Amino acid sequence: MMPWLKKNKLRIRAMIPMTVVLGVFLVGAFVSTNKGTNDHLIENNHLVLGQVEEILQLEIHAESRTLRALMDHVQDTPEILSSFMAGDRAELAALADPWFKKMSRDVGVTHFYFHKPDRVCFLRVHNPDHHGDWICRQTLDLVVETGTEAVGMELGKLGAMTLRAVRPWMIEGELVGYLELGMELQSITPEVCQALKVDVITFIKKNQISEADWLKGQEVFGFTGFWDQFPDNVVVDGDLSQMPPSAYKKIREGLGSDRHSEVHWKIDDKSYFGGLVHLNDFLGNEVGHHLVVWDSTYEMAAKDKALRDMTLLILVLGVFLLGSGWLYLGRVQSDMYQQLEDLAEARIETNMMMEEAKEARQMADKLRIKAEVANAAKSDFLASMSHEIRTPMNGVLGMTQLLLDTDLDEEQNECARTVEASAESLLTIINDILDFSKIEAGKLELEKLPVDLRQVVGTAVSGLKFLANEKGLNLETDISEEVPAVIVSDPVRLNQILINLMNNALKFTAEGGVMVRVSLQDDHHGQRQPFISVIDTGIGIPAESRLKLFDPFTQADGTTTRRFGGTGLGLTISRKLVGLMGGEIGVKSSEGQGSEFWFTLSAETVAKGKELAGRQSDQNAQKDKAVIQLVSETTHRVLLVDDNLVNRKVAAGMLKKLGLAVEMAEDGQQAVDILSQKEFDLVLMDCMMPNMDGYEATKVIRAADSPVLQHKIPIIAMTANAMQGDREKCLAAGMDDYIAKPIKKDLVVQTLSRWLASESSDKPSHCIIS
Repeated sequence: MMPWLKKNKLRIRAMIPMTVVLGVFLVGAFVSTNKGTNDHLIENNHLVLGQVEEILQLEIHAESRTLRALMDHVQDTPEILSSFMAGDRAELAALADPWFKKMSRDVGVTHFYFHKPDRVCFLRVHNPDHHGDWICRQTLDLVVETGTEAVGMELGKLGAMTLRAVRPWMIEGELVGYLELGMELQSITPEVCQALKVDVITFIKKNQISEADWLKGQEVFGFTGFWDQFPDNVVVDGDLSQMPPSAYKKIREGLGSDRHSEVHWKIDDKSYFGGLVHLNDFLGNEVGHHLVVWDSTYEMAAKDKALRDMTLLILVLGVFLLGSGWLYLGRVQSDMYQQLEDLAEARIETNMMMEEAKEARQMADKLRIKAEVANAAKSDFLASMSHEIRTPMNGVLGMTQLLLDTDLDEEQNECARTVEASAESLLTIINDILDFSKIEAGKLELEKLPVDLRQVVGTAVSGLKFLANEKGLNLETDISEEVPAVIVSDPVRLNQILINLMNNALKFTAEGGVMVRVSLQDDHHGQRQPFISVIDTGIGIPAESRLKLFDPFTQADGTTTRRFGGTGLGLTISRKLVGLMGGEIGVKSSEGQGSEFWFTLSAETVAKGKELAGRQSDQNAQKDKAVIQLVSETTHRVLLVDDNLVNRKVAAGMLKKLGLAVEMAEDGQQAVDILSQKEFDLVLMDCMMPNMDGYEATKVIRAADSPVLQHKIPIIAMTANAMQGDREKCLAAGMDDYIAKPIKKDLVVQTLSRWLASESSDKPSHCIIS
């Protein structure tokens, strides 16, 4: 052995420093690779936590908008207001319970309250047997203090985080109570978990809740864990049973510290990471944490593989150098550099992949922003189109109505009615497009009112009698005696469906007639439901065309639009409306032998429908009587504000025929100047005007320090803005009522009757005529 050592002494001495240097270099590469993979994991963990926090806030913001919209719907339901004001808890519960169940099923609402002005709970719709207690919540405190609505996450007494929306219920400036809706955080976090494939476990600080309340919360909300499991926090949502005991120590250390505190553990060859996100209520108070947990098996496996590869490389290079000796040193060095270059390229490729992922996320954000901008542009375009077209349409229809009220010979009367019919057709096309846009955007809401089905059918048929007579067609009805007198439906939309189907039938029928048949039939569950069909003797529909007949902008024949007109949206809108009503729609047809369009309604007879319908009839009769008194006995002064000369002429002509004294202003500033010098009974206010628009003019009139003589004078918006939200905008500006252009005489009379027919101080609530 000694001779061998002596023989290789120089070679050994030369290899020792080279081996040390090589060893140091390889160890440094190993450490650098390990640090790089750890840094990448940490960066990825921080990214996941940031995304969870961002998406959670977005979900809360979206649900907040939903709760606001639902409260708007509650406030717009007169039956609910009537029951609440009358103090009839049983009737209010019966009205609100079906609506609450639908909200719970569709959007996850878990809380629904009516509070009296003194903050005493009048009705918990979600728990009607519990009421009468005085409410002391942060959201309600803020509403009482500011007089405006408050929306945000709030920690409940039992430890549950709840998104609450509280709004003061004002009627004619007087507080009548408070509305409150809410949904548990447990119904929001699943959306985050599903979006990012993570689990979220929620902790609440023990100083925010007592042990007794937390134990009660276990029974009510199903909390899991033990009160003493953690020193300062307690679990209120999520399951820790899958975590090993070794992870608990890290969780305890992380709670209350930096938001990026991390926990790592392995179960059954799977790796998991967890990180903490602060949990704050809507006032900014920290009440706990979210522990976000996700599967990191893939990332950890990639890290372990990189380290294994590096270790193997070190062993191979070391054995190669020690075995080859000094003679192969240059070659070993060359191989080593080549390996280092490969490693550098691998890191570059990793960085490139990370950059590509970053660019992909940025591109997704840009596409999302573009989609939002496009949707906003679409809404702006529809609003602008509606306003710009309705303004001249108001002039055409208004002047035509005024012309028809004059003495005309037969030829002139026919020409005027042709103009009116053409304008009405154009208005129908506009309304079809706007309705279709509302339905596609999910912004169309249906009413549920007692409806006399026979009256609705009769009214629709009477409105189209003249068209049938012009074409020499018979338009008849056949209503079965077993059809109930009253059903629950939306009368306006039901009338719209009937008009669409009858218009189509008359349009495509040259001889014979159209029959509207109403009967009852059994649905899929054996319950009786209304079945309405429109049967014609027209041209019929080919079989291949019936499959796409209800698609948007589609008609049976490419020449149909040129021959008969229309947008191709009537049947599409009808199908959407019937679907929203819970029914079905279809068609039976034979080419050349006529067609039968039918639809069903899942409507039920309302026990109190006749009584309610009777009260509504009495109210309508009283209003009609008031209109007669308005026109025949009283001369009221009306200020008409509109920058369009034609619109002023139309409105002034209608008002003067009602016996009203009319004075006109061309913009909001001129209206304010006139109201500062004279007194009027009512103001008809256009919204879009130069110099000072209707919204600003209304705010000036309502201001206590403005020079006008009557700050509480009734102001009715008369505008071509007829899109979703325009009504709310007018009422928010201080206006009392809303009429959409083009205006019609009967609607003007109906609106004026509410504000001028009675000298009583009891004014009607906000309403809309369109």
